[in-house]
Amino acid sequence: LYSSAASDVYKRQLLRDPPHPRSADDWRRFFADRLPIVDGVCAGTADELRLANRAALTLIAARDLEAEDPTALLADITRELAHVADAVLDTSLALARAEVPQWADARLAVIALGKTGAQELNYLSDVDVLYVTEPARDDVPTGHALTIATRIAAAQARICSAHTSAGSIWTVDAALRPEGKAGPLVRTLESCRHYYERWAKPWEFQAMLKARPAAGDLQLGQAFVDMLAPRVWQVAHTDGFLPEMRAMRERVISLIPASQADRDIKLASGGLRDTEFSVQLLQLVHGTSDERIRCRGTLEGLEALVAHGYIGRDAGAKLAQDYRIQRVIEHRIQLARLRRTHLLLSLIHI
Repeated sequence: LYSSAASDVYKRQLLRDPPHPRSADDWRRFFADRLPIVDGVCAGTADELRLANRAALTLIAARDLEAEDPTALLADITRELAHVADAVLDTSLALARAEVPQWADARLAVIALGKTGAQELNYLSDVDVLYVTEPARDDVPTGHALTIATRIAAAQARICSAHTSAGSIWTVDAALRPEGKAGPLVRTLESCRHYYERWAKPWEFQAMLKARPAAGDLQLGQAFVDMLAPRVWQVAHTDGFLPEMRAMRERVISLIPASQADRDIKLASGGLRDTEFSVQLLQLVHGTSDERIRCRGTLEGLEALVAHGYIGRDAGAKLAQDYRIQRVIEHRIQLARLRRTHLLLSLIHI
């Protein structure tokens, strides 16, 4: 995790602040101490955020790498990484607001999706998000609020995705929004409702299984999640749901280059995506009538499926342990070169 220029800084930090478990509030304070947010705006710089993010990852990685059994610590590590991502989203949003004079005219919620939403994040991963806005006051036209919110969201994405001499942050990816990259970056709640009622495909509801308010206006974010939840848990009743989901998975496997098929621990058959896909599919099918298995995380969902009789205990235990091992290997590969990769290149000691 050390560049030659920053090595001494991070070493001193580890000596001054030995690694220990931190809650979501702890990590928000960690970033607030370095980049204070006053009245919704941060006067710091994006490079200061990049350095704070690298410091946070250093502390988490140090605790992870010294663990006798990293698989037992996996859920804690991935949850803390998601807490850091939330704090980064909040801080970058405050930096973005500083660039938009009329930012207070728009309520803006950042919805976390994917591994961020499920709080099972990697060290190096895209942070999947979706933006929702509403006018901040009755006298603010909806069109104006959309314009302002779009400028803020675009500024946040630029801040988070840029790479400078201070390093990089999490790459913010809004491609899972309605209509994907062809659609508007930000929508109102009503616009979202209209899209998901009329146009959304089953896989889009599957993606919303992990939706979670992460930054910005959390009340607005929760309203979005609550609005979609009933449709998420009824999508399995859609005609052709199972064949369509299986076909999507088969297409992903077919696109893996032959030279990588036996080294891709994420996408290849038997890899991470197979476990995640299987757990989500069982949740969506049985969760229509059983609220006890409605969980965002893969391991949490697998545990619930076992506890309530949808997966055998022995099979569930083996699947969970194999998944933990694969995730730890994934983390070690990424930390070794600080690259976003899922390909086994050599023997990795975990």
